[in-house]
Amino acid sequence: MKSIRKKVDIGHSNGIHIRVAQEVVKAGQNFKSEIYLIKLENPDNLINAKSILDLMTGGFEYKEKVELLCEGDDAEKAIEALTFILTSNFDKST
Repeated sequence: MKSIRKKVDIGHSNGIHIRVAQEVVKAGQNFKSEIYLIKLENPDNLINAKSILDLMTGGFEYKEKVELLCEGDDAEKAIEALTFILTSNFDKST
């Protein structure tokens, strides 16, 4: 089983709010890997990225650096997909 870690900055101007959490969970459900977000100041607390409740109560803020952890056979694809969602600010009108 593969285990991949990557540090990312939250790119959403309001942090991880309901819309972002829904997108993260929706994407995460496409993968068999376990997917977690880890706050750097509390590295022992794994926040399940497939749980909207966990994401909403995590208190993730704009530009906060977090660690994304994916464990499983499709970890590489999962980390790529979740990195895009977490770092993109799709709330911003272009």
